[in-house]
Amino acid sequence: MWAAISRGAGEDSDSVKNLLPFYGRDSIQDSNRLTLFRWNQIKKSKPTVSQTLPLPSDKLVRATFALSDSQIEKLKSFAMIKNPSTFVVVCAHLWTSMARSEAAGDDDDDDDEPCYLGSPVDCRRRLDPPLPDNYFGNCLMPLIAVSSHRRLRGNGGFAAAVAAVVAAIKVVGKSTRVSEFFENRSEIMSELIGKKAIWIAGSSRIDHYGADTDFGWGKAVKFECIHTDFQGGVHLCKGRDGGVELGLSLDKGKMHIFAAVFNKYLYLNSNM
Repeated sequence: MWAAISRGAGEDSDSVKNLLPFYGRDSIQDSNRLTLFRWNQIKKSKPTVSQTLPLPSDKLVRATFALSDSQIEKLKSFAMIKNPSTFVVVCAHLWTSMARSEAAGDDDDDDDEPCYLGSPVDCRRRLDPPLPDNYFGNCLMPLIAVSSHRRLRGNGGFAAAVAAVVAAIKVVGKSTRVSEFFENRSEIMSELIGKKAIWIAGSSRIDHYGADTDFGWGKAVKFECIHTDFQGGVHLCKGRDGGVELGLSLDKGKMHIFAAVFNKYLYLNSNM
Protein backbone atom coordinates (compact mmCIF):
# COMPACT_ATOMS: atom_id res chain seq x y z
CA MET A 1 0.00 0.00 0.00
CA TRP A 2 2.84 2.36 0.89
CA ALA A 3 4.50 1.71 -2.47
CA ALA A 4 1.25 2.25 -4.37
CA ILE A 5 0.68 5.61 -2.67
CA SER A 6 4.31 6.59 -3.31
CA ARG A 7 3.86 5.85 -7.01
CA GLY A 8 1.03 8.37 -7.09
CA ALA A 9 -2.05 6.19 -6.61
CA GLY A 10 -4.80 8.08 -4.80
CA GLU A 11 -5.88 6.94 -1.35
CA ASP A 12 -9.37 6.26 -2.73
CA SER A 13 -8.14 4.22 -5.69
CA ASP A 14 -8.97 0.51 -5.91
CA SER A 15 -5.26 -0.38 -5.95
CA VAL A 16 -4.89 1.16 -2.49
CA LYS A 17 -8.24 0.08 -1.04
CA ASN A 18 -7.54 -3.56 -1.88
CA LEU A 19 -4.27 -3.34 0.07
CA LEU A 20 -5.66 -1.78 3.25
CA PRO A 21 -4.34 -3.84 6.19
CA PHE A 22 -6.75 -6.13 8.03
CA TYR A 23 -6.23 -6.22 11.81
CA GLY A 24 -8.84 -8.83 12.79
CA ARG A 25 -6.85 -10.72 15.46
CA ASP A 26 -10.03 -12.47 16.65
CA SER A 27 -10.27 -14.14 13.25
CA ILE A 28 -7.33 -16.39 14.13
CA GLN A 29 -8.24 -19.91 15.14
CA ASP A 30 -7.83 -20.44 18.92
CA SER A 31 -6.62 -16.85 19.28
CA ASN A 32 -7.50 -16.64 23.00
CA ARG A 33 -5.67 -19.87 23.85
CA LEU A 34 -2.65 -18.85 21.79
CA THR A 35 -2.52 -15.45 23.49
CA LEU A 36 -2.58 -17.02 26.97
CA PHE A 37 0.11 -19.49 25.99
CA ARG A 38 2.42 -16.74 24.74
CA TRP A 39 1.83 -14.59 27.81
CA ASN A 40 2.70 -17.50 30.09
CA GLN A 41 5.92 -18.01 28.15
CA ILE A 42 6.82 -14.33 28.45
CA LYS A 43 6.21 -14.37 32.22
CA LYS A 44 8.81 -17.13 32.60
CA SER A 45 11.40 -15.33 30.48
CA LYS A 46 13.84 -12.95 32.10
CA PRO A 47 14.62 -9.91 29.96
CA THR A 48 18.24 -9.44 29.01
CA VAL A 49 19.74 -6.01 28.53
CA SER A 50 23.04 -5.56 26.75
CA GLN A 51 24.97 -2.31 26.54
CA THR A 52 26.60 -3.38 23.29
CA LEU A 53 25.07 -4.85 20.17
CA PRO A 54 26.63 -8.04 18.76
CA LEU A 55 28.32 -7.28 15.48
CA PRO A 56 29.23 -9.68 12.68
CA SER A 57 32.85 -10.71 12.38
CA ASP A 58 35.05 -8.56 10.15
CA LYS A 59 36.17 -11.79 8.50
CA LEU A 60 32.73 -12.35 6.99
CA VAL A 61 31.95 -11.63 3.36
CA ARG A 62 28.45 -11.32 1.92
CA ALA A 63 27.47 -12.85 -1.40
CA THR A 64 24.36 -13.28 -3.54
CA PHE A 65 23.82 -16.46 -5.55
CA ALA A 66 21.32 -16.37 -8.41
CA LEU A 67 19.53 -19.41 -9.79
CA SER A 68 17.89 -18.96 -13.18
CA ASP A 69 14.54 -20.49 -14.12
CA SER A 70 16.31 -23.08 -16.28
CA GLN A 71 18.64 -24.06 -13.43
CA ILE A 72 15.67 -24.44 -11.09
CA GLU A 73 13.94 -26.68 -13.63
CA LYS A 74 17.07 -28.83 -13.80
CA LEU A 75 17.06 -29.15 -10.02
CA LYS A 76 13.42 -30.19 -10.15
CA SER A 77 14.32 -32.96 -12.59
CA PHE A 78 16.81 -34.28 -10.02
CA ALA A 79 14.33 -34.24 -7.13
CA MET A 80 13.04 -37.83 -7.50
CA ILE A 81 9.49 -36.71 -6.63
CA LYS A 82 6.59 -35.47 -8.73
CA ASN A 83 6.14 -31.72 -9.20
CA PRO A 84 8.49 -30.37 -6.51
CA SER A 85 8.14 -26.68 -5.74
CA THR A 86 10.81 -24.09 -6.37
CA PHE A 87 11.15 -23.56 -2.62
CA VAL A 88 11.80 -27.27 -2.01
CA VAL A 89 14.53 -27.74 -4.62
CA VAL A 90 16.28 -24.44 -3.89
CA CYS A 91 16.41 -25.19 -0.16
CA ALA A 92 17.63 -28.74 -0.86
CA HIS A 93 20.42 -27.48 -3.12
CA LEU A 94 21.46 -24.85 -0.57
CA TRP A 95 21.39 -27.38 2.28
CA THR A 96 23.46 -30.04 0.52
CA SER A 97 25.92 -27.46 -0.84
CA MET A 98 26.49 -26.15 2.67
CA ALA A 99 27.08 -29.67 4.07
CA ARG A 100 29.46 -30.60 1.25
CA SER A 101 31.42 -27.36 1.48
CA GLU A 102 31.86 -27.84 5.23
CA ALA A 103 33.20 -31.34 4.62
CA ALA A 104 35.55 -30.04 1.93
CA GLY A 105 36.83 -27.42 4.35
CA ASP A 106 37.58 -30.04 7.03
CA ASP A 107 34.80 -28.62 9.19
CA ASP A 108 33.35 -32.09 9.63
CA ASP A 109 33.46 -32.91 13.34
CA ASP A 110 30.63 -35.45 13.43
CA ASP A 111 29.44 -37.06 10.21
CA ASP A 112 26.26 -38.33 11.87
CA GLU A 113 25.45 -35.00 13.48
CA PRO A 114 21.84 -33.95 12.83
CA CYS A 115 21.47 -30.96 10.52
CA TYR A 116 18.44 -28.69 10.42
CA LEU A 117 16.91 -26.32 7.93
CA GLY A 118 14.31 -23.89 9.23
CA SER A 119 12.03 -21.48 7.44
CA PRO A 120 9.02 -19.34 8.32
CA VAL A 121 5.78 -20.52 6.70
CA ASP A 122 2.93 -18.16 5.85
CA CYS A 123 -0.12 -19.70 7.53
CA ARG A 124 -2.81 -17.22 6.50
CA ARG A 125 -4.30 -19.57 3.93
CA ARG A 126 -3.66 -22.67 6.06
CA LEU A 127 -6.05 -21.62 8.83
CA ASP A 128 -9.71 -22.65 9.06
CA PRO A 129 -11.18 -20.27 8.15
CA PRO A 130 -8.28 -18.74 6.20
CA LEU A 131 -7.13 -15.18 6.78
CA PRO A 132 -7.10 -12.66 3.90
CA ASP A 133 -3.81 -11.87 2.18
CA ASN A 134 -3.92 -8.34 3.60
CA TYR A 135 -3.94 -9.58 7.22
CA PHE A 136 -1.41 -7.43 9.06
CA GLY A 137 0.34 -9.32 11.83
CA ASN A 138 2.50 -12.29 12.64
CA CYS A 139 0.92 -15.37 11.07
CA LEU A 140 4.02 -17.51 10.63
CA MET A 141 4.98 -20.94 11.85
CA PRO A 142 8.43 -22.51 11.74
CA LEU A 143 9.07 -25.25 9.23
CA ILE A 144 11.92 -27.44 10.50
CA ALA A 145 13.50 -30.09 8.28
CA VAL A 146 16.04 -32.52 9.72
CA SER A 147 18.61 -34.84 8.18
CA SER A 148 22.17 -35.92 8.99
CA HIS A 149 25.45 -34.50 7.81
CA ARG A 150 26.39 -37.87 6.34
CA ARG A 151 23.24 -38.11 4.20
CA LEU A 152 23.37 -34.52 2.96
CA ARG A 153 27.00 -34.61 1.85
CA GLY A 154 26.93 -38.12 0.29
CA ASN A 155 25.58 -39.55 -2.95
CA GLY A 156 21.85 -38.98 -3.09
CA GLY A 157 22.15 -36.10 -0.64
CA PHE A 158 20.02 -33.80 -2.78
CA ALA A 159 17.16 -36.31 -2.96
CA ALA A 160 17.43 -36.84 0.83
CA ALA A 161 17.26 -33.08 1.39
CA VAL A 162 14.21 -32.79 -0.87
CA ALA A 163 12.46 -35.56 1.07
CA ALA A 164 13.27 -33.90 4.41
CA VAL A 165 11.93 -30.49 3.31
CA VAL A 166 8.77 -32.05 1.85
CA ALA A 167 8.19 -34.00 5.08
CA ALA A 168 8.55 -30.80 7.12
CA ILE A 169 6.03 -29.01 4.89
CA LYS A 170 3.54 -31.85 5.39
CA VAL A 171 3.85 -31.46 9.16
CA VAL A 172 2.84 -27.81 8.86
CA GLY A 173 0.02 -28.73 6.48
CA LYS A 174 -1.47 -31.20 8.97
CA SER A 175 -1.72 -28.61 11.73
CA THR A 176 -5.38 -28.05 12.52
CA ARG A 177 -5.03 -26.08 15.75
CA VAL A 178 -2.61 -23.19 15.62
CA SER A 179 -2.05 -23.05 19.37
CA GLU A 180 -1.24 -26.77 19.69
CA PHE A 181 1.18 -26.55 16.79
CA PHE A 182 2.89 -23.52 18.28
CA GLU A 183 3.24 -25.15 21.67
CA ASN A 184 4.86 -28.27 20.22
CA ARG A 185 7.19 -26.38 17.88
CA SER A 186 8.35 -23.99 20.61
CA GLU A 187 9.80 -26.95 22.52
CA ILE A 188 11.58 -28.15 19.39
CA MET A 189 12.96 -24.69 18.63
CA SER A 190 14.46 -24.43 22.11
CA GLU A 191 16.21 -27.77 21.57
CA LEU A 192 17.89 -26.48 18.39
CA ILE A 193 19.97 -23.85 20.16
CA GLY A 194 23.63 -24.52 19.41
CA LYS A 195 22.85 -27.16 16.77
CA LYS A 196 24.02 -27.09 13.14
CA ALA A 197 21.23 -25.28 11.29
CA ILE A 198 20.45 -23.08 8.32
CA TRP A 199 17.71 -20.51 8.82
CA ILE A 200 15.88 -19.17 5.80
CA ALA A 201 14.65 -15.58 5.84
CA GLY A 202 12.21 -14.65 3.12
CA SER A 203 10.62 -16.87 0.50
CA SER A 204 10.91 -17.75 -3.17
CA ARG A 205 7.57 -15.95 -3.59
CA ILE A 206 8.76 -12.61 -2.21
CA ASP A 207 9.52 -10.17 -5.01
CA HIS A 208 11.70 -7.24 -3.95
CA TYR A 209 12.19 -6.22 -7.58
CA GLY A 210 8.56 -6.24 -8.77
CA ALA A 211 6.05 -3.47 -9.41
CA ASP A 212 4.40 -4.00 -6.01
CA THR A 213 7.54 -2.76 -4.26
CA ASP A 214 8.24 0.12 -6.63
CA PHE A 215 8.10 3.33 -4.59
CA GLY A 216 8.22 5.48 -7.70
CA TRP A 217 11.97 5.08 -8.28
CA GLY A 218 11.70 2.17 -10.69
CA LYS A 219 12.92 -1.40 -10.37
CA ALA A 220 15.45 -2.02 -7.61
CA VAL A 221 18.99 -2.68 -8.81
CA LYS A 222 20.10 -4.84 -5.88
CA PHE A 223 18.50 -6.09 -2.70
CA GLU A 224 20.49 -7.27 0.32
CA CYS A 225 19.23 -8.46 3.69
CA ILE A 226 21.20 -7.62 6.84
CA HIS A 227 19.85 -10.77 8.54
CA THR A 228 22.49 -12.77 6.69
CA ASP A 229 25.40 -10.97 8.35
CA PHE A 230 25.28 -13.65 11.02
CA GLN A 231 26.36 -17.13 9.92
CA GLY A 232 23.49 -19.56 9.49
CA GLY A 233 21.03 -17.05 8.03
CA VAL A 234 20.17 -17.13 4.32
CA HIS A 235 17.83 -14.74 2.57
CA LEU A 236 15.65 -16.08 -0.24
CA CYS A 237 13.61 -14.06 -2.73
CA LYS A 238 12.65 -13.84 -6.38
CA GLY A 239 15.49 -12.81 -8.66
CA ARG A 240 15.66 -9.47 -10.42
CA ASP A 241 15.58 -11.12 -13.84
CA GLY A 242 13.61 -14.25 -12.96
CA GLY A 243 14.57 -17.29 -10.94
CA VAL A 244 15.58 -16.74 -7.31
CA GLU A 245 18.34 -15.10 -5.32
CA LEU A 246 20.06 -16.43 -2.20
CA GLY A 247 22.02 -14.07 0.04
CA LEU A 248 24.34 -15.25 2.82
CA SER A 249 27.49 -14.39 4.75
CA LEU A 250 30.42 -16.68 5.51
CA ASP A 251 34.09 -16.47 6.38
CA LYS A 252 35.99 -15.57 3.22
CA GLY A 253 37.70 -18.95 2.89
CA LYS A 254 34.48 -20.85 3.49
CA MET A 255 32.65 -18.67 0.96
CA HIS A 256 35.05 -19.63 -1.83
CA ILE A 257 34.55 -23.32 -1.06
CA PHE A 258 30.78 -22.95 -0.82
CA ALA A 259 30.58 -21.07 -4.12
CA ALA A 260 32.57 -23.79 -5.90
CA VAL A 261 30.37 -26.57 -4.48
CA PHE A 262 27.13 -24.65 -5.08
CA ASN A 263 27.95 -24.15 -8.78
CA LYS A 264 29.44 -27.61 -9.32
CA TYR A 265 26.35 -29.53 -8.21
CA LEU A 266 24.03 -27.54 -10.46
CA TYR A 267 25.33 -29.56 -13.40
CA LEU A 268 25.64 -33.08 -12.04
CA ASN A 269 23.26 -35.95 -12.61
CA SER A 270 20.44 -37.26 -10.43
CA ASN A 271 22.89 -38.98 -8.06
CA MET A 272 23.72 -35.59 -6.58
